Parts: sequence; structure tokens; C-alpha cells
Amino acid sequence: METSHSKDNQESLILKVSRKLGLGSLLSFVAGLVNSVGFLGFGLFVSHVSGHATYAAVEYSKHYYILAITSSTAVLFFILGSASTAILMRGKTVEEQGITLILPVILEAILLFYVMFEAFYYSDLQLTYDSYGHANFFLVLSFAMGIQNATLRKKQGAHIRTTHMTGTATDIGSSLGTIFYLSFRPLIIAPLYIIKYRKLSASFLIPLKLVYSRQQIDILIVNLFTLLFFGVGAIIGTFGFIHFHFFILIVPIFILIMIAIIEFFIGSKKL
Repeated sequence: METSHSKDNQESLILKVSRKLGLGSLLSFVAGLVNSVGFLGFGLFVSHVSGHATYAAVEYSKHYYILAITSSTAVLFFILGSASTAILMRGKTVEEQGITLILPVILEAILLFYVMFEAFYYSDLQLTYDSYGHANFFLVLSFAMGIQNATLRKKQGAHIRTTHMTGTATDIGSSLGTIFYLSFRPLIIAPLYIIKYRKLSASFLIPLKLVYSRQQIDILIVNLFTLLFFGVGAIIGTFGFIHFHFFILIVPIFILIMIAIIEFFIGSKKL
């Protein structure tokens, strides 16, 4: 019985990690693509809240008040998007039983379709101090990125970031630093211990086991793939916008719809 139970737990863990890896990679790809389209289309990144705050302050100092207000409003729309996800997921997280991403990703797909359909007819949507008439498209994309960034929120507020990579890069660096320290700590301390006590304690081998703990490696892999797919999405979004303008948003729309379909079937099997 214990063997069967442990196997079930192992399979469940593998499925959870695979789901996180798949969702994190796909959603970061979507964010990278949308972010590059937003920058090329409007002259501003649509998911960088800290960038919006800085840009608003700079434009305000130049007396470009409309641009400052637009950039500040983008922060508000990002927050409202995250709040919408929390409402659609009933205040729960993706880790909890019976909670899926269907409603948030469908709403995000609808918003991207709106921007693609409406903005496709305009040749220039750059937000400049004398041309800001189509800021609504920019704000809609910021709202959509807020929706997405809250979808993989976990318990106690932690989450897999998919719309900006600062936190992801920090997590990767922290994981690598921890692994490096735990790997070389025995090699540094053991000789000193031997010199002092004339023997080597088996406890020095414990950190080596910690290096290869499943949870730590899983987190590192998920973050690495998240960063990689964000970059790939940004590259495809850049080349796609150059050739197809806003119509390239059909790619993330398709991905989001496929995620919703997969989540629906996963939820149906649990019932």
C-alpha cells in the first residue's frame, strides 16, 4: 500500500510540474510576443509597471501631461486586470482543487482580438506628445497583461511571473547561487574540519542531497523555460509585427484558446 501511495504522489507531482512548466512557458511566450507588439505599435511596453511609473514621471517633468496620465493609467489597468483574474478564479489559486484558467485566458484572448481587429486598420498608433488618440488599445493590452500575470498566482501570494522577467531572472540567480553554495560548501569546510578534528563527518554529505532536491530543480527549470519562451515570443512578435502589423496577435489568441480547451478537458476528467 505504501509503495502504491508513493507512486501516486510521484505521478501527481510530475503532472503538477508538467502543467506549471507548460502553462508558464506558453503564457510567457504570449507575454513576450504581446509586449514586443505593444512596444512597436505604441512605443511603450505594455506589461512593465515599474517602467510605466518611471515614464509617467519623466513625461510629467517635461510637461507632457497627457502622456504622463496615459502611462499612469496603464498601471491602474494592469492592477484591474489582476483583480479581474482573482474574481474569475473566485479568489482562489490555480493550485486548488476545481480551479482552472479557462475564464481568465478566454477574457485575455477576447481583449487581444479586440486590439487586433480595431488597430489593424491604423498605420500609426505611436503614443507621442502630440498624438495619443488611440491610447485605449494600449490600455486594453495592459489590462490583458494584468489578467495573465495573476493567473499562475500561488498560495501566500507567490506566483510564476509570465509578463515581466525581472523576478524570474532573480529567482534563477538565487537558485543557481544556492546550488553553487551547497555544492562547494563541503569542499571548503571539510578540509578545515579534518585539520581540527582529524576526521570527516558524514553530515558534510547532506548538502549534496539538497542540491538535487526535486522541488529546487523543478523551480529552476520552470523559471529557465519561462525566461527562454518570453524571449522567443518577443523575437517572433517583433518579426511578426514588421510583416503582419497587429495581425500577428492571432498567434497568442490561438495559444490562449488552446490553453482554455486543454484546461476544460483536464477539469472534466477531475469531475
